[in-house]
Amino acid sequence: LDRGALAQCNATRKATEPSKNPEELAIACSGSKQLRLVGGRGRCAGRVEVYSEGTWGTICQDSWTLQDATVVCRQLGCGRALEAPGSKHFGPDTGTLWLGAGGCAGTEDALWHCPAPVQRSCRRGGGAGAVCSGLLDLRLMGGSSRCSGHLEVLHEGTWGRVCANGTSPATASAVCRQLGCGTAGSLTDNPAEGSEPAWLSWVRCEEGARSLWRCPSAPWQLQECGPTGITHITCEEDSRDSSEATSPAPGSSLRG
Repeated sequence: LDRGALAQCNATRKATEPSKNPEELAIACSGSKQLRLVGGRGRCAGRVEVYSEGTWGTICQDSWTLQDATVVCRQLGCGRALEAPGSKHFGPDTGTLWLGAGGCAGTEDALWHCPAPVQRSCRRGGGAGAVCSGLLDLRLMGGSSRCSGHLEVLHEGTWGRVCANGTSPATASAVCRQLGCGTAGSLTDNPAEGSEPAWLSWVRCEEGARSLWRCPSAPWQLQECGPTGITHITCEEDSRDSSEATSPAPGSSLRG
């Protein structure tokens, strides 16, 4: 851990600013307590560790939930929680076991503001983790509604497209589920127009995936798509609306 990062903590600062460097740790501070994620691929995923009374400690897995992880992600400026895994995901726990965590409703602004359950023992050991969205977002653009169009993802404050090369058909269904546009969709490749770069390629969602962020892909990097072009998705809800109605379904919004 960078001692300089710890030196930046003070009693009035509750969270660090999101880092542009994926190698940096996200640390949230409040008084004498600090929070970080360790052992993940980036700053917004890893084993949850709390600094209290002069030492770092991990959190018991026994009653750790997605609501607890939601508070951690918000506190670290890492978006929303996608998963709340145990120690098998990010390696064995190290240091002291911190029992005073958990029981969150998901709306608290800090982990230590949650009504932690009374724990005198920890059956499964420490190592509770969190996988956060990292301020990611996605959308479908250029179609007849929000449920069809070319796929774009938001990363590091910049929108970018997704190349069609290597992208699996099941990726369409995952995107449609995530956007609330039904449970299935079709994927086609369209020629890339304009000079907008892409963030991703080789997105390989499997059947049944409910979130694009849980699907494997080539590394994130700004790139130009090859001859296969960009990923275009039409969700089943959009197809049904187009064939059965002449006006948008409730809750949908047309894009100009």
